[in-house]
Amino acid sequence: MMRPLAHLLHPASVRVGLIPATRSLAGNFHIEAESRVVELDAQGALLDDDVRLQVFRWIRYLMPAGDSIDMTISIEGDSLRLHAHGVRQSRALDPIQRVAGLAVRSLDSSAERCIIAPRAGTFVGVEDDSLVVPQQIERSRGDRWFLLTRSPVMNVRLVLLVGLVTMPVAIAWANSQFAGAPAVAIILGVLVPAGLAMVLTRIHVPEGTRRGTWLSIGLWLALGIVAGLANILGFWLLAPDTAPWVFIRIVGGLWRYTLIGLLIVAAQGLVAQTMADAARLRAGIESALADRRGVLAGADRTDRFLSETLHRTVQGRLSAISLLLRFERRPEAIVELGRLVSDTLPTIEARLMEGSNAGIDSSERRVSDEIGLGLNDSVDWASLERSDPELARQFHLVVEECSVNARRHGGAQWMRVFMTVSADWLTLHCHDDGRGPGPQGPGSGLGSRLFDEVCAESGGTWSLVRGDVLTEFALCVPLVPPSRTTGSPEA
Repeated sequence: MMRPLAHLLHPASVRVGLIPATRSLAGNFHIEAESRVVELDAQGALLDDDVRLQVFRWIRYLMPAGDSIDMTISIEGDSLRLHAHGVRQSRALDPIQRVAGLAVRSLDSSAERCIIAPRAGTFVGVEDDSLVVPQQIERSRGDRWFLLTRSPVMNVRLVLLVGLVTMPVAIAWANSQFAGAPAVAIILGVLVPAGLAMVLTRIHVPEGTRRGTWLSIGLWLALGIVAGLANILGFWLLAPDTAPWVFIRIVGGLWRYTLIGLLIVAAQGLVAQTMADAARLRAGIESALADRRGVLAGADRTDRFLSETLHRTVQGRLSAISLLLRFERRPEAIVELGRLVSDTLPTIEARLMEGSNAGIDSSERRVSDEIGLGLNDSVDWASLERSDPELARQFHLVVEECSVNARRHGGAQWMRVFMTVSADWLTLHCHDDGRGPGPQGPGSGLGSRLFDEVCAESGGTWSLVRGDVLTEFALCVPLVPPSRTTGSPEA
């Protein structure tokens, strides 16, 4: 039995590792990689899941110039480099692959291809010449006022630290005037400003405003002036003849506390601003990564949906034959071609020529036989087709999808199909011996979408639960839904 087309386009090994999935392409690839690359790939830590799938999609369409393609996989910084030799033809990156962060590097030889992919957890931009690079975003005017207004503006411990750090200079200056000055310098040069700072800390400084900035400058300026005056007072009490040094000591107090204090506060503001910018940048990167994951996951779901849909049509069978030939699975391709010629095309021709739905029933039975599922169908399809041909067609599709899902996902061996009528509702039941849905409930694949479309059109509901022994599916529709009501009761 041929595997579904979506399984060939999205083999399960891709979710486990890129290297095993690539080597499974009919032996056309000889891969060389370091042991570290192989280990990370086996652990699923080499590439993100969505990126890994896009890389495999690009590799899948490489056509060898000879018997095989030699590929070297290596790690370069935060990127994974895939260098292919002996390539005759390749595809350009599609928009989804660009969103995934893939980039093609030009090489001198026409038989070589090189692609760069971001490693797991790495954020990269989209490489496209048509993209307009945005200009650098400037800070808002309000941010500059945060420079000197970050709380706390006035800190007693900061004042003590400034006083102690600058004390050697003050002691040296005092010793040049007279002996015994260090004790006075310690008391007047450190304790008085610290005591004043305890009072100034009670003054509220508005953050991020012009008024708060000038208030912060004023507080430190007042502290420096008071420190200078305290120094003058101490020296005047010990040496009254030092009055000519008044201006110099006031300037010294301003330098000791105002200038250094404002510089430290500004440094704290810059650090806080940098941390805030870094937090916003991290949030932006996380948001971009989440958006990228959503886009890639949506593209993957769409690709799977189209693959499963095409698989049940003539185009799907032709695509499956082409893909099987690509994988050098010629016997399965011949079998698939035989089914296309002997089953699919005659069935479609019969439906077109006869204008009836008789071919649906036999086609449905062939689907169950094809997937190896025993089907016990007790539905009176002929009566249903006479009363409501459109509903019969939809029910046939539902039974076919239940059969495929029960066999493929649940591992069922047989399935029983029957209908019940209660009040104004018609219920289609499909019971099988498969595993059924997990604790998270039914998935959101092709089958769920088909069931949702049928219920949306007819106003019905569906459910899929795991019973004591069986997996039970039920789809309920009203006997005469509004969308199929005609003008006369007999219609």
